[in-house]
Amino acid sequence: MKMARPPRRMHNWKAGVSIVFLLWSAGWSQFDDLERHVFTDSSGFTLPYRLLRPQQPELASSYPLVVFLHGGGDVGTDNESQLANFPQCFLDSSKRAAYPCYIIAPQCPSVENGWSSFPGFPNSIETPSEPPPAIAAVLALVDSLRGSHGLNIDTNRIYVTGLSLGGEGTFDLLTRRPELVAAAIPICGIGDTAKAYLYKDIPLWIFHGSQDEVNDVMYSRMIVATLISLGAHPKYTEYEGWGHRCWDTAYAETDLLPWLFAQNKHNQIQVLHPQKQTGVGSGRYVALRKRGRVELSWDSSVQPDLTEIYTPNGKMLHRYPIAGLNASTMSLPLPYAHYVLFVKFIKSGVTLHTAFISPVRF
Repeated sequence: MKMARPPRRMHNWKAGVSIVFLLWSAGWSQFDDLERHVFTDSSGFTLPYRLLRPQQPELASSYPLVVFLHGGGDVGTDNESQLANFPQCFLDSSKRAAYPCYIIAPQCPSVENGWSSFPGFPNSIETPSEPPPAIAAVLALVDSLRGSHGLNIDTNRIYVTGLSLGGEGTFDLLTRRPELVAAAIPICGIGDTAKAYLYKDIPLWIFHGSQDEVNDVMYSRMIVATLISLGAHPKYTEYEGWGHRCWDTAYAETDLLPWLFAQNKHNQIQVLHPQKQTGVGSGRYVALRKRGRVELSWDSSVQPDLTEIYTPNGKMLHRYPIAGLNASTMSLPLPYAHYVLFVKFIKSGVTLHTAFISPVRF
């Protein structure tokens, strides 16, 4: 028997409204350091966001970036409501001194146009192949900030966290661009378990209340069980007797920030293996060496838009966009003739297939 879930449109909106009023009446002074910005992506989607910078950044240093995704009660376009449940641990002056970082808090306009989408809910938690517009905009924003001359972001230490609807968005973002994220903290969210393999190597600390009345705890339990079955080791904290609003307690965990800021993609070894990762037949993807080059081919019905070349320990050597909608072959220069390599075929940020490239034989 499937457990019923209250309509997602509600998402604890009364609590969010009352908190916003209290913060507004107090002058929002604690958020003075969060700069107001608006980002518009290539599709025209507008994303208000706040930016918090390190207190005393040094020109010669780079700093982590934390992406905070708000809950369903904090949607809108005022560029304020998303701060109603902003983690206090990131505002504490002593913690800011100990863990200097950039933080962005984007705001999605509505629950219907939010961080996640489950068209078949509650009978299915399968997510669409295309990212929700708000998540696509967040990813474009992160890419824009990474290339900004005004910020010095450590691209090996990009973290994502979110609560409720934002917890769902955290899981969704991980499936879209797993190579981008060094660690994630989803709180009382829902994720597509069929896509958990995409981020099984990313350090996660998942939180949920055992009596959650909005997003049932079974959803986090399912994600954790799936990740463990894939050989992953996620951290999971379940608050016995707690309902939906467990995020204040989660963000106050003593070990949370030390754990988060210790995660670094530079130190993560992700061994690649040739494997089919979609329902498409493996014969439709081919990677062969030819005289110092690698020849890639694929069936036009599974058109990728990107290929990436990796070493076996997960270090990316090259990234090649695939030009032309009707392309089905690609010839790439490849100087690493004596190495075992892997090529990923990617579409819309999702890995379709990982192919093995053998070394040159003498």
